[in-house]
Amino acid sequence: MIQLRHSPDPVYEYACHEGNEGLAGILAGARAEEAAAAKK
Repeated sequence: MIQLRHSPDPVYEYACHEGNEGLAGILAGARAEEAAAAKK
């Protein structure tokens, strides 16, 4: 058992993206949309 202590500091979520193969495609699509919008 580990006892938790109160901290006045903000708590941030940590999410692991290990093995998230779709992330590269999602980001590539977003960059393509940004590039198309910049050309207009």
